[in-house]
Amino acid sequence: MEKPFSAYQGDDPFVFVCYAHADKEVVYAELEWLHTQGVNVWYDEGISAGDNWRAAIGDALIRASRVLFYVSQSSLDSDHCNREINLALDESKEILPIYLETVELTSDLKVGLARVQALRRDAADFRAKLADTLQGRPAGSMLRLASAPGKTQNKRTLLASVAFLAVAAVVLGWYGSNELLKNTVNMQDRAEGPGLDFYESMAVLPFTVLSNEADVSFFARGLTDNLLGELAKTPWLKVGSRTLTAQLVDEGLTLEALAEQMNVAFVLEGSVQELADDLLVSAQLIRASDNFQVWSRSDHLDMSDGYQAQKGAAKRLAHTLASSLWADVRREQSQLFKEFQGIHPRALALYLDGEKQELLADLGEDGDRTYACVLYKRASEIDPDFVSALTEYAWCLVDRVDPNLSLEDAIADAKATIEHVVEIDPQWLSIKLVRMRLLTLLLLDYESAQAAHARSVERFPEARGHLELLGEIAAREGRVSDAVMYYDRAKALNYAADEPHLLVNARFRLAVGDYEGSKEFSDEMLNVLPNGRFRSHALMLNACAMIGLGRMEEARTLVQKGWAMRGSENPAHFAYAFAKIGEVERAQAILADAEVALGDAGYFARGYAALGENDKAIEYMRLGIDTQDPSVLDVIRIDVALDGLRREPAFKEALAVLESKETHTSAFLQEGIASMRR
Repeated sequence: MEKPFSAYQGDDPFVFVCYAHADKEVVYAELEWLHTQGVNVWYDEGISAGDNWRAAIGDALIRASRVLFYVSQSSLDSDHCNREINLALDESKEILPIYLETVELTSDLKVGLARVQALRRDAADFRAKLADTLQGRPAGSMLRLASAPGKTQNKRTLLASVAFLAVAAVVLGWYGSNELLKNTVNMQDRAEGPGLDFYESMAVLPFTVLSNEADVSFFARGLTDNLLGELAKTPWLKVGSRTLTAQLVDEGLTLEALAEQMNVAFVLEGSVQELADDLLVSAQLIRASDNFQVWSRSDHLDMSDGYQAQKGAAKRLAHTLASSLWADVRREQSQLFKEFQGIHPRALALYLDGEKQELLADLGEDGDRTYACVLYKRASEIDPDFVSALTEYAWCLVDRVDPNLSLEDAIADAKATIEHVVEIDPQWLSIKLVRMRLLTLLLLDYESAQAAHARSVERFPEARGHLELLGEIAAREGRVSDAVMYYDRAKALNYAADEPHLLVNARFRLAVGDYEGSKEFSDEMLNVLPNGRFRSHALMLNACAMIGLGRMEEARTLVQKGWAMRGSENPAHFAYAFAKIGEVERAQAILADAEVALGDAGYFARGYAALGENDKAIEYMRLGIDTQDPSVLDVIRIDVALDGLRREPAFKEALAVLESKETHTSAFLQEGIASMRR
């Protein structure tokens, strides 16, 4: 197998990697991630032809700042690995064991590593803990991480640095809109093979009650029923009946036997326990064929919230279960997917790792979409005809994930990648969607984008994503009534709630002053999202809706909760709310100190507008226009928070610059909105 990159050869601090070659597929994927994060990595790629092999390894290990030891049965059985670790112990090197599987250390390693804190690769927060561990070293550490989510370059370097992750996983419709599109065609592009239907099935066991209180039992039964109802909204997922499941549980069948009787591939089991002040709801998704735990989560709920807590927990579980089950099927049964047949194994492994990163980010865990895009690009380089990898990489280009890629280069590379996919498979539906987003986000060709989405709605009348993206185009052009019509049509479709759908609706309705509508969607977001950046942003949106409704004390509580959760990662997003609840100095400090990334300019403008600093607000609006920042372009013609700017000559000049870049729909031109009479 080809090694992923050249080993570090400089004089700065670096990590030495000890691993068994039998584990190289797994280890190389981890090393690629470390490499993309700015870690200086030395591994056995750094041995040149003619070098004394042992001397080269020994020299590198002695010079290393830390040793990463990927622990598996293979590495424990390897004489080379044992010699390397023993040398590291003799040299008093800091060793970080990373367990690839559950194994028992040899007696000598037990002694040598007895006081060493280890990590497990299968832990949900593994990469976050690894980054924290490496960053915890003194100044001059071998780890120089790329900007973490929410952290970007100095605001004066915005034109050259448009880090996607600072906004896309949290903020505006850029992430939401593209995910809506990808969800729309998920079923059309699955290209499934024979036998896949079986793996898209699960049984939900009644939640076990770990308390004696009757109301806890009642809550657990209701949670099971609500969860079954929410799962039924996922059209491709087959869920066993509650009655049959309960009957088989009463018969005392093992999990494997129950799954076999019900002909399902997965089983969900869980429990509800009363604690001092709340309920602890735990759930695990088990792959029945081998009893492997695919996913698990525990949530603390306030039972005083009653039905709302029950309903919210069911929505969160359903959303996470469907996503986690589907990801496991993609990985474990990849041979059943036509899109994966004939693909280079290494390219497929990289691609599936990228999908996992996006899933974790979607679930508010430790996924990294920037790294996912690196994996997609690498997969497409290994197998240039891998249309799935090429398509995902094209999404990355349209989203401008790479902070070093200019707008012009992003457009050129996206066009070339799209054309290449079309040459391979002219019928590949997903790439047509990427092209639509290229038209809207990068080319600002609303006329062509609207025509393409309208054709798709004719073909797929219940394609919620296309309807909402028609709403987005109408909103960008200031056609509020048309936008409301499209969003309402999409809302009427009976789909399971997901954060992209809720996000774009909550922010649109907030922008046009529909505070009750925005509160409805942000409330639903809070039901679906248990933690993470998405929930922090939902709290902020909910607070802004409360401000619009005049419910200032409730808004104050929500702002404080959102800020405490993850607000410091995107501080400018909270400036408007702080200004409106009377914390003016705090809002001013945030705007003075915060850094700007793509997706932030609109929040700076709203914050300064709330403070009455119109010149600064317009400055950031103009910056957003120059960089084609969605947080500006999505709302510049409709946001009521910006109404105080519209009569300013500088605002009109900025809008004229924007209009020179746009290709408008006939509806925009016929309504004469271009003159911005409002």
